Amino acid sequence: MNLFDVIIIAAAALGISFGAFSYWQQKLAQHHLGEREKEINRRVYELAILKELSERVGYSLNIQQVIDIITGSLHQFIQYRAVSYMLVEPEKIVFKIHLEESVHRRFIDDVRQRMAGSLSALLGRDIKDNQIDEIITGAILIEDIAEPVRSFFNIPIVIGDKVQGVLTVAHTEAGLYKEEEMTILYRIMRQASSAITKLQEVVKNEERKLNAMVQSIREGVIMTDQDYRVSVVNQAAKD
Repeated sequence: MNLFDVIIIAAAALGISFGAFSYWQQKLAQHHLGEREKEINRRVYELAILKELSERVGYSLNIQQVIDIITGSLHQFIQYRAVSYMLVEPEKIVFKIHLEESVHRRFIDDVRQRMAGSLSALLGRDIKDNQIDEIITGAILIEDIAEPVRSFFNIPIVIGDKVQGVLTVAHTEAGLYKEEEMTILYRIMRQASSAITKLQEVVKNEERKLNAMVQSIREGVIMTDQDYRVSVVNQAAKD
């Protein structure tokens, strides 16, 4: 092999190495660009949902309505077969699950059981199955789909330092949920909880003012809510 052949081989090897390096650099840039785009999409979603929550929570103390706003838009940044929540009501536990894709009945039962266990632990008391009212929306159940729950995480719903329920996303694929998605959802829930808590404090302050005014009235006064449950009774009415 003469010097010219060696130079040709070296140049070819250098060209191949440069091409491989360029290809690797291009793939790395595409990866970073894709990750950056995902992050931007997540931030846009977070800002949009926080804006919507601030507008709607401003006049509503209905926790279920607020959670419905959140669950109704989660598909914009996170994959799931099902998104669900359990909320503690005065006389029952509301379990609402929305199916983005069809699943087997056992999938729903598994999600429900896990959520009930988590909520029981948070509340420090057992939740009986007959206390739970179930609502299913979205895709239909297909008994031939036997895939189990493989990805799953819960987020507590806390209003004014009091546990009101849990929010859950679940999927049949394993290892699906990463820290980024969970962090965004935690921030959204914290913002919603804070907004409702502040509104509840305003309502309580107004109730205290109303009670003080009613107590000062010489005539007997009895006030009820829309379900005819007594909410205010002054001393004159008691006497």
